[in-house]
Amino acid sequence: MKLKATWPLAIALATAWSGTMAQDVGLVSQGDQVVEIVHQRFYNAAQAAAWAETHAHYARNMEDRAAFVQKSRKILAELNASHTGYYTPEDVEFYALRAIFQDALNIKDQDVPIESIGVDSRPDGFVRRIFLGGPASQTDLQRGDRILLCDDRPFHPVQSLKGKDGLNLRLTVQKTPDGPLRIIEVRPRRIDPRQEWLTHQNAGTQIMATPAGHHALYVPYYCGAGEKFTEALEATIQERQGSADLMILDARGGWGGSPPDLIARFDQSVPTLELKLRGGESKIQTAWRKPLIVLTDGGTRSGKEVFAAAVKASQRGKLVGQPTAGAVLAGSPFLLNDGALLLLAVGDILVDGQRIEGVGVLPNLLVPDPLPFSQGLDAIFNAALGETDAILKAGSGGIPQP
Repeated sequence: MKLKATWPLAIALATAWSGTMAQDVGLVSQGDQVVEIVHQRFYNAAQAAAWAETHAHYARNMEDRAAFVQKSRKILAELNASHTGYYTPEDVEFYALRAIFQDALNIKDQDVPIESIGVDSRPDGFVRRIFLGGPASQTDLQRGDRILLCDDRPFHPVQSLKGKDGLNLRLTVQKTPDGPLRIIEVRPRRIDPRQEWLTHQNAGTQIMATPAGHHALYVPYYCGAGEKFTEALEATIQERQGSADLMILDARGGWGGSPPDLIARFDQSVPTLELKLRGGESKIQTAWRKPLIVLTDGGTRSGKEVFAAAVKASQRGKLVGQPTAGAVLAGSPFLLNDGALLLLAVGDILVDGQRIEGVGVLPNLLVPDPLPFSQGLDAIFNAALGETDAILKAGSGGIPQP
């Protein structure tokens, strides 16, 4: 099998993405391909060998692709590893991963975008997040609403929107457990997922008042996989340092990929550099030196999770929310011969010698996070905002610990 090494920690099969699931590839050969990749590349060699022996030719006598996909996911779950899964073009994660690993997978720019209404929803249809700047943000759709139907058919985040760029769609939405159903019209647009996340980060960054009248800088950090997200955060730090007393960095959900040195952007020992030019203008470059709150939940994973661990260990800030995912293995993508994508853990990662994989990071302040029918309320954010004044009173070097 010909493999191509890529960076960072990404390996792609030489087979190029064709845009659809190939129909001329037998399920047995597809299963054998999955087994061979796991055998060759999974980070735990002994575990990989035992797994490959157990599941050799697992697709034999299979004729149904849906059953094959289900079986593939089931046996991959036996590896009990993060950054490991089997995704098809029917999965919204498939398109997110293709965008994140575009260069590693040699995917053309025109093949990255997907139709989107700008919503991150659970598999059961409950809306977790509405991306600012997206079509849904122009409607009264809220966090906690449940999308049931699209044009009177069961809603699917990929299939319901495919080929519907610029068309008006009717979403049937449930806002309360017992209330009437609502019809919301929305028009999808075709967009690179990374641009949707970056627009949300930039549009959502804002100064807001704390209960005691201080100024908190809120930054939604949905994805850290790519320089653009870190650069946008750095620009925010430089531009807003003087206009806020504290930062609330929302690291919930989304995708990881943040650089290991992200914590350095919040290192109070970093000197402040001021460049004064001949014409009188000046530029200041520094880390965020003021108090910090980081919002976490079960979607805080990978590089964002490493960052959360560093914030807590250094007592540089306070974590508020739910425990992180415990998903920090190094993952690599593989495009399979049938057009599906295999994400596989290819490296183990310890954080300061400690294992976070399968464990996660407990927040300093644990907050229940009821999502269904929350009518736009965000308990974790509200709890963080309530903590701001006590933290400011303690001072940037004295974050109170539970």
